[in-house]
Amino acid sequence: MMARLFHARSPGTLVGSAVIYVGAAVINAAIPFLLLPLIARWLGPSDFGVIGSFVAIVNVLILLVGLNAYGFVSVGYFRDGAHALSRLTGAAVAIVLGASMVIGIAGWLAADVIERLTQIDGEWLWTLLAAATGQAILAIGLASAQTIRKPFIYGTLQIGYGLTLALLTILLIGIVGMGWPGRALAQAIAALAVAGGAILWLRATGRITSAIDGEMLQRVLLFGLPLLPHSFAAVAMGSMDRLALGGSFQASVIGYYFLALQLASVFTALAAAVNQAWVPWLYERLKRDDAVAWGEIGRTIKVGGVLLLVGVASMALLAAPLVRIVGGEGYEPATMPLRLLAFYAGFQAWYTLMSAFLFYAERSVLLSTLTVSTAVLQGVLIWVLVPWGSTGVAAALLISAVVAALAMSLIVYRNAVGPTSRGRHTPLER
Repeated sequence: MMARLFHARSPGTLVGSAVIYVGAAVINAAIPFLLLPLIARWLGPSDFGVIGSFVAIVNVLILLVGLNAYGFVSVGYFRDGAHALSRLTGAAVAIVLGASMVIGIAGWLAADVIERLTQIDGEWLWTLLAAATGQAILAIGLASAQTIRKPFIYGTLQIGYGLTLALLTILLIGIVGMGWPGRALAQAIAALAVAGGAILWLRATGRITSAIDGEMLQRVLLFGLPLLPHSFAAVAMGSMDRLALGGSFQASVIGYYFLALQLASVFTALAAAVNQAWVPWLYERLKRDDAVAWGEIGRTIKVGGVLLLVGVASMALLAAPLVRIVGGEGYEPATMPLRLLAFYAGFQAWYTLMSAFLFYAERSVLLSTLTVSTAVLQGVLIWVLVPWGSTGVAAALLISAVVAALAMSLIVYRNAVGPTSRGRHTPLER
């Protein structure tokens, strides 16, 4: 089966697709990063902190409304054949819309509590659900495009969302002067608009049906619901920091922290982009399972690790001028969190890249256990260190990331991860 997956496409097609996927991811990550100096200055620490909480909550809601439905698109496509795609996407979108209605009612009933914990005004809470619903549907469109090998469509949808969000943000904050509600409204509109574009593309190409397929709905749910602990742990690790600060400190403290997190996230965004090219490159060599392949893997890991370390160390050393250049006056308290979060992002990037070995070995249970354990450790550390504000939360993230990266490296080091390796040394040993 693995041979068929690798030989189904020519090397040129694989390289060309990888370039498009990585290029789209880099452009999509670069757009908000380039806007960061403007938004930080337009909003100030307090409003910028509210946006930090907004983004964290949207990430949690995407998981709750999406229920991992997008993940079954590719699985069901390869299992059932191309003819099943329209029923797959139709069922996935139906689940998102149904879950959104349920969560919307629950959010309306708990509006006062949510407003108190997040510092987001009640009249704008609807933008949280709108943004999450749009992004969950967009994820289904992206999964469909990637599954049927349409990298150009994938890149268009991905960049289209990032560019639409950026333009609306400039309009509503920079020109209209709406403050943080402008950013919330921009994300809601951009997500729904590009999600609508994805639905139009699927309908125009006959790759989605509006008919309710009970059997497919059940299969999608049976696939997605068991993954919730793993997915929720991953999302919680990226959101509980700002939620913890929001429950204990003023919005400005979240603003300092969020600026530092945005700067450090350049490494996680880079890792996500590189991972799309790294995974097929790595899997091809793991499949070969010979001395030359393992040598290539080992050299690449060592060189990549050194470059990553140099990058995060440079950001930590240049934290003070970076904060001044990007944030401007009033963001100086973000300097120390940035020094810690730079190394946190580096260790997190390493964890992401090394997890490809476990995916190849089909050790998903082990990966889920490690992710959930890391999330629990991070939550405990945040609870202990949150009295020290943004610096304490940044330290909690760094400690948990170091533990997770070391555990992942130890697993890869001590175990033969390829299905045919049978005790062969791993690349970290060579």
